[in-house]
Amino acid sequence: MILSLALSNTDERKLIDKLNDDEVLIDKFIDFSTDGYERKINLSKNKMESVIDTAMSYLGTPNKVGGTSKDSIDASGLVYVSINKNFDIKFPRIAQDMARYGN
Repeated sequence: MILSLALSNTDERKLIDKLNDDEVLIDKFIDFSTDGYERKINLSKNKMESVIDTAMSYLGTPNKVGGTSKDSIDASGLVYVSINKNFDIKFPRIAQDMARYGN
């Protein structure tokens, strides 16, 4: 199998060239780049409501890139705070990493 993507970035092209030498790595790269790394989180109705309540408690908080407090918060910070406050997991802070976390 040859992995071929339309990439303009030279570093990404080098990575693809290296991956083409290893079928297992190619498969893992494709899975990760398309689906992320899924982790299951069991959500009861009470847990879902707790996450929503936490998020709602930030209504009116000023938006600021990188914020994770009642003083200022951004969108991924809101998700981060809401999930981490209600679950015993280490959920990523950055949106790109959240996308890789799974559904």
